[in-house]
Amino acid sequence: METKICYLIDDDDDDRELFETALYHVTQEMCFMTATSGVEALQQFCGHEDFTPDYIFIDLHMPVIDGKECLAEIKKINRFKDIPVVMYSTSMAQQDIDDTRKLGATAYISKPYSMAQLEKMLQTFFSEYNPKSQAHG
Repeated sequence: METKICYLIDDDDDDRELFETALYHVTQEMCFMTATSGVEALQQFCGHEDFTPDYIFIDLHMPVIDGKECLAEIKKINRFKDIPVVMYSTSMAQQDIDDTRKLGATAYISKPYSMAQLEKMLQTFFSEYNPKSQAHG
C-alpha cells in the first residue's frame, strides 16, 4: 500500500504539533509534512516537480501570504488540481468559508478545542476523501 502524504501549512508551532499527533492517532499509514508559511510551501511545491502531496491543509491566518492567497496559488499548479485542499482555521466567518470555496477549497474545517475532536474530524475527512483511488481508480 502506497503511503499517502498529508501536508499542513500553518505558522503556529503548537497547531502543527497537535495536528501531527492527531493524524498519527487516526492513521499511522500517512506521512506528515509541514511548512511554516505559504511562501515556504509554494517554494517546495514549485521547486520539486515530482512532489505532490495527497492532502493539503492550510491555515487561514498567516503572515506574508495568507491562506486564501496560498490556496489560489496552489490551485494554479496543474498537478494539484485534483488534490483535496482543506482550509483549517479558527475563523468560522461565513465570508471566509465562501471565499475559500470559490477559490477551490475542498472543505473548511474549524480548528477544534480538543485532540479528540480533531481526531474525529480528520477521521471523517479521510474516510470521505481518498484522492489516489479516485484519480487512478
